[in-house]
Amino acid sequence: MKKTTWSGGDSEQIYIFPENSDFEAGNFAYRFSLASINGEKTEFTFMEDIARIFMAIDPFRLEIDGHGYKMTPRETINFKSNQKVICEGKGKAFNVMIGDPSYRVSVQFLELQPGEFITEKIQNHHYYYLYKGDCIVKEFSFREVMHEGDLLTVDSSVNQARLKMMSEKVIQLVRVDLLRAQAV
Repeated sequence: MKKTTWSGGDSEQIYIFPENSDFEAGNFAYRFSLASINGEKTEFTFMEDIARIFMAIDPFRLEIDGHGYKMTPRETINFKSNQKVICEGKGKAFNVMIGDPSYRVSVQFLELQPGEFITEKIQNHHYYYLYKGDCIVKEFSFREVMHEGDLLTVDSSVNQARLKMMSEKVIQLVRVDLLRAQAV
């Protein structure tokens, strides 16, 4: 993973699309990253025309354009990167940045207990980031072991099957669902 430093900590890029995009140049359709926020009070980086989804992994307090929000773990909030955002608290957060406004995104934190599994029918483009633990992923065409920090990409145009994820230990996943709006 590519690591960048910002005024409040560092950010590990998990994925960027298109893959030859440059985050610093801002020429990406979307990007996922895991941020470490190291300062007690930090101002987020200003960027033009980028929509953000911030998922707190640890508790934070955000102030967006003067409005306060207490963030509990697994909670998400949407804002634009050109808004003034102050973050209070130290910890980790999962970030989705959208540079192409035709994408619709949802982010969900999932925790599976030992022996528990999820089965999902893939209906658009899904990304599964394994935040904690290891798991087995099954689909009609493959069986794969995922390790902490791995990203699994599943595209409904290729995979019309059901996906099954399971583990013998507790695992934590972040699922990002992307849908691109059709041009009219």
